[in-house]
Amino acid sequence: MGMIKLTPEEALVQRARISLCEECDLTPRRRCPDCGCFMDLKTRIMGAKCPRGEWVAMSKTEVIEFAYSTAVALETD
Repeated sequence: MGMIKLTPEEALVQRARISLCEECDLTPRRRCPDCGCFMDLKTRIMGAKCPRGEWVAMSKTEVIEFAYSTAVALETD
């Protein structure tokens, strides 16, 4: 089974989600202590959400809006 292929916008969302997960108390196996999911996979599913509420499920439109706002924020830094 191959890895879920991401668009560039989805890749930005996935990296942001992983960053939030890394701040949480993940086990060394990179599994969510609440739901047991492997975070490298779950964070790639745009319709998935964090059981602790750290990140939400996103529609295609929300993914694009997130990517745009992230790009704008990076340009203004």
